[in-house]
Amino acid sequence: MLVALCGCEDECATRASVTVSRDGAELLHVCVDRAVTEDERRTGLAAYDELAAEEGLLIERPVEGEVCISDEQVAFPFDVVFIDGKGTVSGVVLEMPAFDAAIRCHDKARWVLELARGAAAPVVSGDVVEMTFAR
Repeated sequence: MLVALCGCEDECATRASVTVSRDGAELLHVCVDRAVTEDERRTGLAAYDELAAEEGLLIERPVEGEVCISDEQVAFPFDVVFIDGKGTVSGVVLEMPAFDAAIRCHDKARWVLELARGAAAPVVSGDVVEMTFAR
């Protein structure tokens, strides 16, 4: 995994960005908001009306471990990418339905990337994740 500070002038210059690749080929590049505090992580996408195709929410956990998510308060379907502490995709959930109270757990995640529905379709376990944080 590569984590860098972004000084670029692109659309993510004032936000973080996440790029997912496989064998050197870029599969996904999105600008993300970050959920770092416990309250931000708990609220997640419930604070959003929708996500554009090039946007996401990166939920940052203090340590790698089991993560459980639910979207009973989220008004739109979305995709989820679980990322381990080494920056490798460790799981993907496609098209979580809106207002679904079912709890989905994954045992190996340090970060959770929530994306617009369909955005994570090309992503599979083992893909490489690069995160860039704005200065």
